[in-house]
Amino acid sequence: MLIRNFKRNQLRLIGKQFSSPIKEKQKEQLKYHASRLCQQQNQIQQIEKLFELKTKQRLQIAEMQKAKDRMLVKLQYFKEGLEQERINTLNQISINQQCLF
Repeated sequence: MLIRNFKRNQLRLIGKQFSSPIKEKQKEQLKYHASRLCQQQNQIQQIEKLFELKTKQRLQIAEMQKAKDRMLVKLQYFKEGLEQERINTLNQISINQQCLF
């Protein structure tokens, strides 16, 4: 953002210089520099957009990691519940076998 403001101010100064009488060679140099500044400003904007995209991707990855962690916890509870149910079933079978004899 600071770089963008700096570039914008430079472009304004160049525009002011065009309004005063300047030799043709200097005008061409100023036009070239103005063009370069515009290119740099566009590159900065592209970099900022890429940075925003990267930040959004990182947030999405963090959200997905949280969801994965929640699912793992649920899966662990489910697994523990199944294990307890298996133990209860085995105990019940053992009790039933003892009753038969």
